[in-house]
Amino acid sequence: MMTSSRPPVYPGYSAKRMSASEFFEIYEPAMATWDLGAASALRDALANPDPASRVAIASRLLDDGADATYSGEGGVNLVHILFHHRAHDIMAEAPLLQRLLDGGADINQYGRKFGPPLMVLISNTGLREAALDPFYDVLFSRGDLDFEVRADAAKPPRSMRQRIEMAEQRRPGLLHRMRRYDVEGPAPRP
Repeated sequence: MMTSSRPPVYPGYSAKRMSASEFFEIYEPAMATWDLGAASALRDALANPDPASRVAIASRLLDDGADATYSGEGGVNLVHILFHHRAHDIMAEAPLLQRLLDGGADINQYGRKFGPPLMVLISNTGLREAALDPFYDVLFSRGDLDFEVRADAAKPPRSMRQRIEMAEQRRPGLLHRMRRYDVEGPAPRP
């Protein structure tokens, strides 16, 4: 009986810690659907700190059938994880964001720690407002944005609309787009 000399591969750790080239050396399509409930290969790929590796690995996992509807402990979903990074290549990540949302990731999902994904976008000081247009283009082309969802744990809780208005100095583009969305509805898809 022939045994493999290759050590077992933990898909999540690999997707999170390896460069794209390292990951693809060990990658097998079955890894795309690896899921432990609290973690998945796609979730961990989106936590990869290198933007280029994040996009390449996550895109391949989606190509091979990874589930974009992942929701972890406390309601954190894949869009929360994507927006949480300090380092981004927003031009490359915008199509990935589109794929996640088209695949069922909920842009309005409340996460106990973060609120909805838009709260992560607001509070991430590593994201410069001037660079966010590609993300905004994807978000505001959707018909399912809900600005009345609960945004935080304040007593009483504030809505996403209130939190966007409160963040006007830091995210004026987000406020402008929300107001335009209120009047005109979704923008054309990028």
